[in-house]
Amino acid sequence: MNAQEEQLYEQAASEVLNKSAVPGLMSKAYSDANGDKDKTIAKYIRLRVKQLRTERDRQKNAAIPPVCGKCLYYYTENGPVNLCKTYCAKHNKETRRHGSCPDIALNKQP
Repeated sequence: MNAQEEQLYEQAASEVLNKSAVPGLMSKAYSDANGDKDKTIAKYIRLRVKQLRTERDRQKNAAIPPVCGKCLYYYTENGPVNLCKTYCAKHNKETRRHGSCPDIALNKQP
């Protein structure tokens, strides 16, 4: 387990200890555990870590600007910003995602 995963488990366990668990998620855990208290806590932690991991990954991907695989521009709300080469030089493969920009989709290359 890496440090990021450990933090997710720590957060979930802390929520249980501080009685600040997500109510709906705790109810699901209780139901899945058939009312067994120990199993409920273990189930809640598993569910909560999965939820936190999904949220973390979603936020991480939202911060990655889309890069057009054809014209090599990356786009923001304000339109094309810079050549992909500049962006790619600063970011590794895991922080890039590719697709087609609106101009390519409309057959208008920048």
